[in-house]
Amino acid sequence: MENSKDLPCYVAFNSQHCTGCGDCAKVCPTKAIRIKGGKSLLLVDNCIGCGLCINVCPQGCITPTTIPAQSSKHTPFPIIFVAPVLYSQFRDATPGEVLKGLKAMGFKHTVDMSYFFTMFKRATEQHLINLGPPPEGRPVISTMCPVVLRLIAFRFPSLIDLLHPVLRPVSVMVKDVAAFIANHHKIDLRAISIFYLNPCPTKMNPKGLSLPHGSPYITRAIGINQIYAELNKQIKALQNSPLDKTLEPVFEFEEPPTGKSLLWGISGGETAESTIKNKLCISGMNETLEYLEKIELGLFKEYDFIEFRTCREGCVGGSLCAVDKYVAKNNLQQHVDRPKSKERHRDNLLKDLYAEERFFDTLTSAKMEKLFGQRKEPLSIEDLTRVNQILKQLPGYNCSGCGAPDCQTFAEDVIRERASISECSPLKTGDDHTKGE
Repeated sequence: MENSKDLPCYVAFNSQHCTGCGDCAKVCPTKAIRIKGGKSLLLVDNCIGCGLCINVCPQGCITPTTIPAQSSKHTPFPIIFVAPVLYSQFRDATPGEVLKGLKAMGFKHTVDMSYFFTMFKRATEQHLINLGPPPEGRPVISTMCPVVLRLIAFRFPSLIDLLHPVLRPVSVMVKDVAAFIANHHKIDLRAISIFYLNPCPTKMNPKGLSLPHGSPYITRAIGINQIYAELNKQIKALQNSPLDKTLEPVFEFEEPPTGKSLLWGISGGETAESTIKNKLCISGMNETLEYLEKIELGLFKEYDFIEFRTCREGCVGGSLCAVDKYVAKNNLQQHVDRPKSKERHRDNLLKDLYAEERFFDTLTSAKMEKLFGQRKEPLSIEDLTRVNQILKQLPGYNCSGCGAPDCQTFAEDVIRERASISECSPLKTGDDHTKGE
């Protein structure tokens, strides 16, 4: 068994109350989890941070690798980045009140990420125009969901060339905002601590500290459910008290979002109110896997753009959200129906930035491995032959009694010397029923 401590993991296992039910191993899309000794949870392959194991564990033994929310109070200059999904957690509070509530909690500045998401959408529209008509370079696959990126890196490397070459908004905004704020306040970049408020564990650092972007400032991740109670309390206090001028927006990116820019928290929000008409919006892990397989077979080349979200209904379905995903989706719709404000970006400026390749990045196979960790070595033809030989010896129940999610994975574990064939429970009990009999 490989040393799980050396592998990236976005969740933490606590085997104290684990019953060995195997639910986590069965839902893991990269088949990374094994159960040994009836309760010990071991990671043998790359975790992609989807959070499915968190959702299905009946004992609550699996948790995201977040940091305590109170840690922001012990840093000299905390800044928080807010994705639109946060606004979905509140029905009776406007996005502006939510942002002020975060400042009341002690954050020096709040950054509404939809400000940058709008830039990303415009760059996407221009990229598709430059590509020309389908099927050239189609379908372009969205890179907004990090879980999808890791899935492609680990299971569908042939699709890397279809990934959207425009930088993910977080890559653009974090450096720009940090430099801008440091210059404005005349402080050292190292004094700044950036916090991401996340709906899922996929942006958490596998080592539990900061995102590996190589910048002088520290970045940390906090789950929405970790700060929800305190934030709700602060919002209610603000609603019942005179306006505090110190909580008002200072910079343009602190202005609360309005209109369709709020919809980035749900499936389809990435291309809402855009010029992209020939598109598909897929949500849910099973659906994402199904459609990635179809794209790998050469289907959907007539579509310009495919947006994937591995959480059901989009980010509102993330395992670190505080309210039900369907309630959250409705809350966002209610916010969208409120009066709109002026457009926050000038078209000419965005076109100039696009022409300067400000938004671009090339996600090569080598870069994907560097970003998301090493993939397991592929099995040779000789190894695959041995896997098939082992499969013929196994009952084919896919019972997970061996600690692997299914017989195929168990057979591969045996070849990789992660397991012994004697660990198959039906074989040990003398059960000679085999698949197909």
